[in-house]
Amino acid sequence: TASSRLGPNTIRSSGLLETPTVDHGSQVLISPNSTAHLIYAIMVIFVLIFEMTTLPFVLAWNLELTGFLQVLVWGTPVLWTVDIGVTFCTGTYHKGELVMTWRSVARNYCKTWLMLDVFVVTCDWVSLAIGFTGGDTTKMLRFTKVGRLVRVVSLMRVMRVLRIVEDLANRWLSEARRLLCWLALMFVSIMWAAHFLACIWYFVGLQTQWSETGASWVDGAAVVAQGEPLGLLDASIVYQYSVCLNWAVCIIALASVDTMPSNIAEHLVFALATMMAFLFGSALVSLLSARIIDFRISRRDKETKLRTVRRYLAESNTNHATAVAVMKQLQQRLSIHAKLDERDVPALQLLSRALMSQLRFDISVASFECHPLFRFFIGFDETSMQRVCDEAVASR
Repeated sequence: TASSRLGPNTIRSSGLLETPTVDHGSQVLISPNSTAHLIYAIMVIFVLIFEMTTLPFVLAWNLELTGFLQVLVWGTPVLWTVDIGVTFCTGTYHKGELVMTWRSVARNYCKTWLMLDVFVVTCDWVSLAIGFTGGDTTKMLRFTKVGRLVRVVSLMRVMRVLRIVEDLANRWLSEARRLLCWLALMFVSIMWAAHFLACIWYFVGLQTQWSETGASWVDGAAVVAQGEPLGLLDASIVYQYSVCLNWAVCIIALASVDTMPSNIAEHLVFALATMMAFLFGSALVSLLSARIIDFRISRRDKETKLRTVRRYLAESNTNHATAVAVMKQLQQRLSIHAKLDERDVPALQLLSRALMSQLRFDISVASFECHPLFRFFIGFDETSMQRVCDEAVASR
């Protein structure tokens, strides 16, 4: 056809293909859909989760920043400083369209997360400078409280990476495995919440200056060991943490607890933790119920067909060995999903013309490359071949 003989410049000038506006800086930007960026983003998530897990424990037990903790203290500011530069060089999505121009990306980052990231990183580096010059890890730890706690808010910034991981799970994992992954994620979330509450409970119990009664829940946590009373503060850190963790798990499960508050601050923390645990548990139960119902609905058609066949075999007095063979084969055949065609996905009609053309070409390029002539044309003028592919698929 005449349209297939159009060159790339003619196609662009006629408006048949949409091309994004780019500047010279766009060539150094990182695509948010690239494998390298996905690996980096997952690494950042793991580091962030690890830091947010160790931070409450270090603050509550006032641990010395030596050894591995000292490496963590120096390593995380370097990572977050590098992350600011990486974010400046990573494309972003605006109204569903991928933006790869440096000016647009920088403007969007400056309007959203730049000030928060700079504030957190500044707190990290200033705290390191104080600790390095003064040699007082306590001052360094206290100064980092604000910056580290503010980083809890920055967890929202990595939700885009979690969405990418979820998309990969939806693409590569079956429905049953996705449900198992969701259950594992819920368990980890509950344990992290219990860990956070346990650290807060221990920290509040040590603040005797806040107690108007002069008592603390720590005083009532003593046990008898070998006929002698053993105070909680005299026990090992592992035992102290296990007592606090047991209290936190009981709070989340709305069960009875064996340690009760003894002053106003502890009563306030106890009441706030109970309400937050109630809301947190209710949200998790609702999400779990929705996932299970969605899983059951997706398998309803298959289970209905198998139930009908099972009833038919029972009413026909079919031989047991034959019935088992029939059910096994039907289960295997029903687990195979028919390949969807473009006409079976109405939502694709919402895509722009350029993106739809690119999608059709990506799906069909393997078939084109099987023929030497088409492979030559793809290497010579990929844009025109994309146009040919689009017209061919659209005319079916």
